[in-house]
Amino acid sequence: MNLNFFFSTLLAAFLINVSANGQALQLKESYVVLGNDTVFVQKYDSPLGANGYCLIHVHENETASLEAGFRMLLKYGGSLVTLRHSPPGSVNRNIQFTIQKTLFEFDPNRIFSKDTAILNKTLSGKSNDVAIRDSALAVVQQLADVILKEIEPFPNWVALHNNKNTPAKWAVSGKEVEFEAESYSIVSYIKKFDEASESSLSASDVYVNPVINNSEFFIVTSPMDFDAIQQKRFNVVLQNDKPIEDGSLSVFAYGKGKRYINSEAKHGKVEEQYGMLELLHQVLTQKVD
Repeated sequence: MNLNFFFSTLLAAFLINVSANGQALQLKESYVVLGNDTVFVQKYDSPLGANGYCLIHVHENETASLEAGFRMLLKYGGSLVTLRHSPPGSVNRNIQFTIQKTLFEFDPNRIFSKDTAILNKTLSGKSNDVAIRDSALAVVQQLADVILKEIEPFPNWVALHNNKNTPAKWAVSGKEVEFEAESYSIVSYIKKFDEASESSLSASDVYVNPVINNSEFFIVTSPMDFDAIQQKRFNVVLQNDKPIEDGSLSVFAYGKGKRYINSEAKHGKVEEQYGMLELLHQVLTQKVD
């Protein structure tokens, strides 16, 4: 089934198609009001029942990973949690909201921390009013709590993400020439030229298969999962036991003793990501060869 999933009006059509094949997904929707805006937290449950893990999708513009996740739900059962917050006709990575005429923006994968100093790093917004910023931090924390309420009952968390995977380059912007660094990939976890990055400081082991695109990789918190995926000869990063606290779900999961795996693939690569999730399903259901 080709879902061609792009949210909003197409979401309803998608669910109708699923129902036509006798596999209607059950939707539970919660919402959090952020100033003048609203974020919807959607949890989909498969009629095939639970399978021991929850798929988690927090970046709305990463549509390839979401489509692959829904395909897994239809084939293997389970649950999927995703966010909706963008205006009709658009899908945005970050969440924007307005409080008392002040526009704020944040990355929804950097809100899983009780440390307000960490949250302040991800929350952008120009306001000298302490009360307004405190209100903004409070609603961001509320969103994190609503998401965690849906996923915490599951012992195993699978995050769904997409990346750009673009090389470093010089780009012309107006009359300015700017250097754009290499985008995020599994290479980000490898120390370069004797200099460590924030990503490499959080990794204790990295396996790279040179025949696989470096945009396609897993991040895991369990050495057991690292070994299992490495045996499959697939790109994988093992997060260390002292990851940098950045508000990400992977760091939060490790602190809570949750089995966490992040599935990363390039934007638009639905089939590649679906294949990765098929491999991961084998690992999570202990069907490793």
